[in-house]
Amino acid sequence: MRALLFASSDELAFEVITFLRNIGVEEIHSVAFGDKSKAAEYGKRGVKKVFLLRDMDEDAVVDVISSIFKGYDYLATASDKFGRTVAARASQRIGFGAIMDVISAERRDGKVLFSRVTLGGKAIALEYSDPPVAIGVKPRKFEQAKPSEGEAEVEELSVSRKTKVLERREKKISGAALDKARIVIGCGMGFKSKEDLKLAYDLAELMGAAVGSSRPLAADLKWMPEERWIGMSGVSIKPDLYIAVGISGQQQHVAGITDSKVIVAVNTDPNAPIFKSADYCINQDLYEFLPALAAAIRRRRGG
Repeated sequence: MRALLFASSDELAFEVITFLRNIGVEEIHSVAFGDKSKAAEYGKRGVKKVFLLRDMDEDAVVDVISSIFKGYDYLATASDKFGRTVAARASQRIGFGAIMDVISAERRDGKVLFSRVTLGGKAIALEYSDPPVAIGVKPRKFEQAKPSEGEAEVEELSVSRKTKVLERREKKISGAALDKARIVIGCGMGFKSKEDLKLAYDLAELMGAAVGSSRPLAADLKWMPEERWIGMSGVSIKPDLYIAVGISGQQQHVAGITDSKVIVAVNTDPNAPIFKSADYCINQDLYEFLPALAAAIRRRRGG
């Protein structure tokens, strides 16, 4: 079997490589972004050929995939925002289906059966599709492929842009990355104002935690940037401890926290859906809980 891979980051690409090896893919080619040194890293992880693009432009990636996808069984990516969008557009243009949020796969009767998260993380669907098919692997479900000896053939590609880039600015991301944090504090609509989020940030500083939010705070109110949005359409997290503060617990949010080792939920509503997913349920006002926990940590440290 052969697969064409692309992903929004090298780390996610290396996770997808592990998944592809697990299902018996013998030959992996990849679309990668950057210079030739990037291609060398892919070669060390078993990729046989790298199609190199200078920039991660969504339109350009769709065009490239559509033109080079010949003789492959799978179009493989990570099931994040970029992966979902590009896979959907490319597979529609080429003419095959897509299976997203894949968490495992097994061979059964000579076919590959994919397990994917559905119903907001409350159920697992088993799906099979004759190749070719696009596969989106749920981030952080697999270990990254380890480097070894290997070298990839490199083909540098240039794509005519439909838009003209006038300026590039580095996007500054404040705070610890959600997907790598050991402790995450999630903020929801229980907060009455943007200024009140300082309570969560103060606690996060004491605990060495990252701060994220539910969809309404990031997408609707814009109180946090989109990279802080935790959920099915945002970032999936896998911390040792997740503290959900003032979050009701809608399905799309729960789908992004199911891999947390311990979930603590704080909510004034005793019937909040988040309590069904929590290991510890605290029926209390966040304006009482957050200062009290911060004070307790300071006392314990003698501060």
